[in-house]
Amino acid sequence: MKRTLSALLAAALVAVSSLAPVSAAPAEGEENYLAGKTIVFLGSSVTYGASSGGWSMCDYLAENYDCTVVKWAVSGTTLVDNGALSYVQRLDSESAKQDACDYFICQLSTNDASQNKPLGTLSDSTDPADFDKTTIIGAIEYIIATAKAKWDCPVAFYTGTKYDSALYQQMVDALAEVQDKWDIGVIDLWNDAEMNAVSDSDYASYMADPIHPNRKGYEEWWGPKFAEYLLAAFTPAPVSSEAAPSSSGAAEEEGGSLPMLAVAAIAFVATLAVAGVVALIVTKAGGKKTQ
Repeated sequence: MKRTLSALLAAALVAVSSLAPVSAAPAEGEENYLAGKTIVFLGSSVTYGASSGGWSMCDYLAENYDCTVVKWAVSGTTLVDNGALSYVQRLDSESAKQDACDYFICQLSTNDASQNKPLGTLSDSTDPADFDKTTIIGAIEYIIATAKAKWDCPVAFYTGTKYDSALYQQMVDALAEVQDKWDIGVIDLWNDAEMNAVSDSDYASYMADPIHPNRKGYEEWWGPKFAEYLLAAFTPAPVSSEAAPSSSGAAEEEGGSLPMLAVAAIAFVATLAVAGVVALIVTKAGGKKTQ
């Protein structure tokens, strides 16, 4: 994306906010597993909502799913640690003040691609001290390790939708390797078949430019994807079908055996009664003969 220096400076808006939950509005018949959760986002202009008045998928989640969303977003910043506003340093400073986090989501920043930052390589370590934070992959690893250590919660990265950038393509490819090592989630809009199948007219109505969605784009295109991902992440595992028989089932079995006992008892009594009658007849008959 071609942007002038003045446009970049104008877009360098800082957003550090906690979006309070309002009434949830999940799809009809959909269980709202996001209710009461705290989701923390770290990112830049796309996370902030630079082309939609500061409204993004973060606000979409908070307004529709009764969850609290914390948005740490500064337009024009990079994953790579190049100063106080980098993703790395903002995570360090902001996380110290944030106790609650049920899910941490970080933007795979397009600014690293547009500023041609070095990609780097995946390390063999899980120690944050070993990561080269001046490279994209090193910064990503540092962010993952820091978030996991701070909150012991699931971590995910999200990509942008496709645009013309060879370096960003490499970043998306590298993210798959990072995912394998760190067992993180990836909200992969870049390779999402449904996102890529959108018509040209819909794309034009959703995007302010090749990188930034507008309000409609967040509401109708990006936001639902994030909700779908998080709802699936928080959905409880199904209960095993090999559970022990229920008490009602046991009662039914016991109840089913009662009629059989009753029949047996009646048959026994009937047998005794018949035997008694026969014996009485025999006795009377015998008495007549002796007379």
